[in-house]
Amino acid sequence: MYIQKTYMDMGGKYKVKGKGLATWRKEEWIQVKPYLESGKKLVCGGAERKNKVCRPLKRINDKTPITIEELLKLHSKKDLIALSNKKIKDMKGRVFWKTLKFIPDERNESSSFFSKINSENLFNSSVFIGIASFLLILLLSFSLNSNSQISQKDLVDELRITKSDLIEFYSLRSEEVLSIESISNPVTIRFK
Repeated sequence: MYIQKTYMDMGGKYKVKGKGLATWRKEEWIQVKPYLESGKKLVCGGAERKNKVCRPLKRINDKTPITIEELLKLHSKKDLIALSNKKIKDMKGRVFWKTLKFIPDERNESSSFFSKINSENLFNSSVFIGIASFLLILLLSFSLNSNSQISQKDLVDELRITKSDLIEFYSLRSEEVLSIESISNPVTIRFK
C-alpha cells in the first residue's frame, strides 16, 4: 500500500488486474498487539513494515483468514498478546493462531552458538585431536614464557662483546692477527 501510494505520488501509472488490494482493504488488516492492549486500530502495510503482527478485523468471505474477534472468542487477550510478542521477536517464525502455537525460524541468527554445535562432531577423532593439539601448544607457549629467569637486560649484557675480546677470540681460532683498525662496524659473528 505504501509502495503503491509513493509510486502514484511520483507520477507512476499502472493497470490493476482483478481486485488488487480491494479485498484486503475491506477486511481492515490491523496490528494485533496495539488493538488487544488499548483498542487502537493501527493499519498494517504502512511505511514502517518491521515487527508488525497483523490480522483482519472483518470477515468478508469464507477465504478471509481468522479475524481478531474470532480469536478473542477462542483465546484470552493475554495468550494472544504473548503469541504476538513471540512473533515480533522472530518475524520469520510461523504462527498458528487457532492452536496458539509458534514455531521459531530455524535459520534465526539470534540463536546461541552453543545450540549450533553438534556434540557428535565435537568428539570426532580429527576434531578432538585438533582441539587437544591447540590446547597443548597454548599451554607450552605460556609455560615457556613464564619460566624465563634471565632478564632481557642480562641477555643483552651477556651477548655484548668488546673489540679486544673479539680480537682475542679471533686470534685463538685463526692464524691471522687482527688489528683494531681493520675492524669496521658492524661485525657479523657465526657460531658453529
